[in-house]
Amino acid sequence: GSGGSGGGVSGAEDGGAGVSGARVSGAGDSRAGVGGAVVSGAAVSGAAVSGAGGSVGGMRGDKGEQRTRKKEKKKKTKIELPHVQPLSREQLEVLDVTIKSLTQLTEVDFKERQGILQQILEIVRQQYPDAELTLFGSSANGFGLQGSDMDVCMRTKRKGLVPGHVVQRLRSVFGQQQGFSRICAVTDATVPIVKFRYKVNPSRFLKVDISLENTLAIHNTCLLRTYVAIDPRVKYLGCFVKYFAKTCDIGDAACGSLSSYAYILMMLHYLQRTSPPIIPNLQQLCRTSETNKIEDWDCWYFDDLEKLATVWPQHKTNKQSLAELWLGFFQYYLQRFDFVCNTVQIHSLEPVTKSKRGWAGKFLCIQDPFRLNYNLGSTVGKRKEESILECFANGYHHFGSPVLHNVVRNQLLPYYFNPHKLKSAKPQPRHQDVCQKCGKMGHNKVDCPSKGED
Repeated sequence: GSGGSGGGVSGAEDGGAGVSGARVSGAGDSRAGVGGAVVSGAAVSGAAVSGAGGSVGGMRGDKGEQRTRKKEKKKKTKIELPHVQPLSREQLEVLDVTIKSLTQLTEVDFKERQGILQQILEIVRQQYPDAELTLFGSSANGFGLQGSDMDVCMRTKRKGLVPGHVVQRLRSVFGQQQGFSRICAVTDATVPIVKFRYKVNPSRFLKVDISLENTLAIHNTCLLRTYVAIDPRVKYLGCFVKYFAKTCDIGDAACGSLSSYAYILMMLHYLQRTSPPIIPNLQQLCRTSETNKIEDWDCWYFDDLEKLATVWPQHKTNKQSLAELWLGFFQYYLQRFDFVCNTVQIHSLEPVTKSKRGWAGKFLCIQDPFRLNYNLGSTVGKRKEESILECFANGYHHFGSPVLHNVVRNQLLPYYFNPHKLKSAKPQPRHQDVCQKCGKMGHNKVDCPSKGED
């Protein structure tokens, strides 16, 4: 399903954002996943990617976009990947097994979190009797890993509440309860939150973040959960890219990098553009004049999956393995996606340019699927952008290389996720607003949640 021996690992295209003349051969061959591929010209610091033919396709745009491109070309830094030998079918199966071995949240875990949510709700209602608590994020979207934080949205019908005051009050209330520790109220964030550790049992704690009236996040969760239900590979690959980002120290927005949610969107964007696609664009599929307005944003999407095969003929036509798709993910962003002109987004199959959103001066742009003016990469600095793409290049090489013969099967996960093989060698930037104790943004040293038990 990848288009034959001349195609890319995934055959992914981004409507004019591809590399002129660049390709990875052997992806469609039954013997190989990345046959003889050399990733050349992968831009690190905002430069367009140049391949075998030299220039990037799809160079059209307005004058502002052209000026941005010229500036970015001046900053060009390239990562040259060494030649990658074709992986045998056996080696691809080894990588497949590893991807599936990552420990994810189970139905039992979900029920446990629902029970914890109910206990927290009883405490919250002592202060806010009409409050409702809803799980969102990795606890509910299908991309949860063992130990993932528990994200909670608090909603109430009471008018005139100041979110910053509410989280401060919740901090005080939780501080009087048994089992709550490391409580921190983050009042100056766009969405104020209260963070704490909840004692599940004597040996296990769960990190919990409660935000107020974060309704769009709930709808984002439902959208992602619908994508997960379409194809099991979506869940596996989404969890794998989250674990990859965590291993490389590039997956924490509080430290000036991208959030795990941003990497999920990058994976979904790619899976919409494989050939044939793994998933459709649910926000465009069977689109009518119907809308679902939440906070002035249209949150409509197709969710009648029982009819999916009827309305989307490409359903289940892509037969690529998890390993081929995983390697194709790196190849797509290193060689094919045009970071200079386009945004990473999942709400449209057509390219969305940065100039359209007013983001022409920013290199790494990842657009929220509903709140279209929100760029999840807005706080990522140039050096961190370079680190992210360097980690992608390291990942392409490391995962695309044959596993050493002396690695036993139960050691495959630590073998593949060796930080020394994957992490960027560049010194990591320090944001001016980071906590001097834990290195994260959003609070100061006095209020740091890691300072110990309250």
